[in-house]
Amino acid sequence: MADHSTASVTPTPSQCIEFEQCGQPCRVVIGAGALDELPARLCVPSMPTRVLLVHDETLPEVLVERVCALLGPRTTMMPIAANEKAKSVRTLETLWKTMADERMDRASAVVALGGGIISDIAGFAAATYSRGVRFVVLPTTVLAMVDAAIGGKTAVNMLRPDGTLIKNMIGSVWVPELVISDVTTLATLPVRDIRSGLAECIKHAMLSSHALADWIVIQRARLDRADSVAMTELVRRSAPVKIDVVVRDPLERRERMTLNLGHTYAHAIESLSSEQWTHGEAVAIGLVAATAAAVEAEIAPATLLERVKGWLTAVGLPTQLAIGADIEALTRAMGSDKKREGELLRLILPLGAGGAQILRGPPAEVVRAGWESVAL
Repeated sequence: MADHSTASVTPTPSQCIEFEQCGQPCRVVIGAGALDELPARLCVPSMPTRVLLVHDETLPEVLVERVCALLGPRTTMMPIAANEKAKSVRTLETLWKTMADERMDRASAVVALGGGIISDIAGFAAATYSRGVRFVVLPTTVLAMVDAAIGGKTAVNMLRPDGTLIKNMIGSVWVPELVISDVTTLATLPVRDIRSGLAECIKHAMLSSHALADWIVIQRARLDRADSVAMTELVRRSAPVKIDVVVRDPLERRERMTLNLGHTYAHAIESLSSEQWTHGEAVAIGLVAATAAAVEAEIAPATLLERVKGWLTAVGLPTQLAIGADIEALTRAMGSDKKREGELLRLILPLGAGGAQILRGPPAEVVRAGWESVAL
């Protein structure tokens, strides 16, 4: 784990964004030092009867103990591995059993401390135990703060007989009542993980304003060292892009599908090589592939492809697969993605001036153009 002891930890006033999704109120709190607000914010409307703290087993012990103290004495800690293979029904069963052993009821809460894998599986446990208990997310990665912790999507993966994964195939929407994004928790992240989170921020820029991507490139050195002021600004600019979309389309009937920009390609990459790439790295490659597909489909100019590659390269993200990538196998893997309608594949393709278009049943040459743009 990288040591970012020189990172700025300047306290910043927290910002609280309140909204409703599926009739459930949610508060997203952003700022350096925002974790200190956890007890006061958790007691609204009342303190949970019991708490299960599900956390990434690699997090610094001092952080886990600090959060446990903030949550109070009726808290049980449950460390789990933050990798795609551990995001499984087997891990869910362990969480359910622990919740039953601790006699948790519907007034209890599951608190997720970690990145998107942790909030995915902890949220699904919260959604399914006793037909739903309270859910709180304390994201500790950039990717989780700007994307995974917001919107209530929870899921586990399915394992094929050949050992490959079907990403997020079993899940539900269970909106967290509270998300606290304390950017000081990013200070010990490896640079690779910080950059992985920037892929989702660049995706948000492609869906809203390209000015956000330009800002990220300018600030890349400060973001690499987890400067708290720069990180606070990043989360405050990027997270609302997703919040605005999920408020308008909480159950992904149409507009929310655009948040999957690059992900159909990315999930195929992860299903075949989840140990080689982080999720953010797969998304970065997927953004290039989706943009190339958009150029082939004549819905985006070729200049956008060069801009996307430039943004990603500037912040240290990959834009190509390893040598010898099997395009046919990757294309077949897309067929198992949950973002399909019957037998039709669904691609989200970027538009030149921002935004995205949903393409159902894309021509084979469009899909292949995406893969060829990232294959060596």
